[in-house]
Amino acid sequence: MAAYDFSTLNDKDFEELSRDLLSIILGVRLQSFKVGPDKGIDLRHSSPAKNNKIVVQAKHYHTTGFKGLLASLKKERNKVKNLRPTRYIISTSVRLSPQNKDEILSILSPYLKSANDIFGNEDLNKILSDYPDAESKYYKLWLTSINVLKRILNNSVKGRSEFYTEKIKNNIKIYVQNSSLTQAFKILEKYRFLLITGQPGVGKTTLAYIAIYSFLSKGYELVFIDKDIIEGENLFDVNPNAKQVFYFDDFLGANYFEIINPKSSDSGIVNFVERIQKSKNKYLILTTRTTILNTAKQYFEKINRSNLDIARKELELKDYNEFDKARILYNHLYFSDLEERNRDKIFRNKNYWKIIRHENYNPRLIEFITSQNKFIQSEIDNYLEFVMYNLRNPNELWLHSYENQIKDEDRFFITTLFSFGSDVEHSVLEKAFEIRIKHEIKRNGFQKPNDVFNSCIKRLIDGFITRYQSYGGLFEFSFVNPSINDFLISYLKKSKAERWRLFDSCFYIEQFESLFKYLILDFTDYNEFIREANRFIDLLKFRRIGSSGKYRNIDTETFLIIKKAYLYINSCDVDPPFLHVDPLGKRAIIVRA
Repeated sequence: MAAYDFSTLNDKDFEELSRDLLSIILGVRLQSFKVGPDKGIDLRHSSPAKNNKIVVQAKHYHTTGFKGLLASLKKERNKVKNLRPTRYIISTSVRLSPQNKDEILSILSPYLKSANDIFGNEDLNKILSDYPDAESKYYKLWLTSINVLKRILNNSVKGRSEFYTEKIKNNIKIYVQNSSLTQAFKILEKYRFLLITGQPGVGKTTLAYIAIYSFLSKGYELVFIDKDIIEGENLFDVNPNAKQVFYFDDFLGANYFEIINPKSSDSGIVNFVERIQKSKNKYLILTTRTTILNTAKQYFEKINRSNLDIARKELELKDYNEFDKARILYNHLYFSDLEERNRDKIFRNKNYWKIIRHENYNPRLIEFITSQNKFIQSEIDNYLEFVMYNLRNPNELWLHSYENQIKDEDRFFITTLFSFGSDVEHSVLEKAFEIRIKHEIKRNGFQKPNDVFNSCIKRLIDGFITRYQSYGGLFEFSFVNPSINDFLISYLKKSKAERWRLFDSCFYIEQFESLFKYLILDFTDYNEFIREANRFIDLLKFRRIGSSGKYRNIDTETFLIIKKAYLYINSCDVDPPFLHVDPLGKRAIIVRA
């Protein structure tokens, strides 16, 4: 018989499981309802004569046990009295003894007709054993069944592939199944290997784990490759009947230096993929960040010419619809160690919509903001403010990748794109980037690589940047996710040296206008604002400045701020000589020096 404790399910998951299982046993269709006050009804069956013919309460109290369950049921009595159902049923994840059922019966009698209408942990497991199709629907259950867990623990290879029970449960209980999993299985079925790529924090490793667990449940042996593909070769079982799934996380390395000094050769990886495809009962799962893969393609001809992309699943935030995002947030909140009062702040006044619909939403960021420890370590006292701050300033997602996984020229490219504040046409960005590179060569001794602009594009495309064709037929660039822009604002505000390296290399009006708004206007310290504005104005006074032709004029707000700073700094009442105001006084342009 099945022996689940249902700990991987949240309360809504358990309610849905109860609905499906009891519908089978009762031979009727039970209705379920949206999250919210239920007035004593979790599930019900209606007839033409009576809406509340059968009423079911699903009580998921696996953590508090019978004591918590009993306290909750005592509060239900008056609700049931008002409902007056023909039949009242309790479904719970708690293990119950005959005495426990008798005590529940005494509390809810006469509405609860007999102990047969109390379905405890053992009763639900019996139904799952009798109806395997129902069991297979709930992947969170069967992937953490006793048999599967034993296979996982027993199938570790030479002590290297130890996927412990708690680690499995922690991954599965917060996972939300969507179309990505189905697509991943289709790719594996067709090509026998799967390459999962994507931006930081979108769920690459979690998707790989779920796919691996599925193989383990079917009796496959896991071979976890740590550093070198040779490990996979050495543990490859030539017996065609031996079932093996190979997993190589971050297979190209974690940063640029690892890519150019690899432990696994490009030919070794390509050859191993070919060996997997020709073998029976063998599968391979690889993960890497998109920017890392693009960089490796530039360095290694065999990887660039290989067929790795045919089995590639690019995991993107758009793969998650609004409902998926809501379920991810709910799962993290339900299983988190957050204090109840902090959890409540998310549900109060429907604050969860501010998170779900935030443009910087990201599964890894959700994991970060639902950790009580992360909140305690912050300098923010209010939990909701802590959540919104991290959504606006998603450093946790991009900092490591930005500082360690890309090259210097890639960072020059990214900050140049950032300096325009919005989408940039190809030729304009190329010109601005060329000026930035010349500045770095002159001031910082940078060695310019060949075809640096196009090389950066190849490495950064889909990882940090995206390129599209506008309605006018021109190609434009933007960031692949708005959170990158927010990250750079925070990053450059903290680093004065990096901020002024960027200021000093600007050429277009649009760059100066955008950077003034992003990096100077928001200074809360007035003296710091004056110092930064003064230096910024000096740049405008003595720099030859161009325009992309798209936004020749500086808007009124920016002009007035620059003018105010100029008048204050120079103790005068004369308009800045390097700004020209039109007759209406509403627009201004920068006059070339």
